[in-house]
Amino acid sequence: MRLTIARQLVAMFYVLPVEAAPVPAHVLDDSSGLSFRDADVFYALDALDRGDPQTALKLLEDVVWGPVQSALWYDARFLAARAAVEIGEPERALALLESLENDLPEVVDFI
Repeated sequence: MRLTIARQLVAMFYVLPVEAAPVPAHVLDDSSGLSFRDADVFYALDALDRGDPQTALKLLEDVVWGPVQSALWYDARFLAARAAVEIGEPERALALLESLENDLPEVVDFI
């Protein structure tokens, strides 16, 4: 359920530019399972879309290695791995993808 909600949020913000993507109030609400850090995932998606994987990787690694594991943590790991591949760091990508298929089964289709 939490992953479905997270994916809907990602899909909703994926098409918006960074300047037009405000952080919705429910992202800040603890009961949703999302955290304020999840806004970085949305901004990273936009950075990837704009062809800026370096910025995306920085934003996503803050989420992945941060102190709180949010609802978008698994998605952030996958997107960070994609950004690492795009900047030519496959070893970093493999580290981010390690055992991700256990928690995000659909990622197997992309590895």
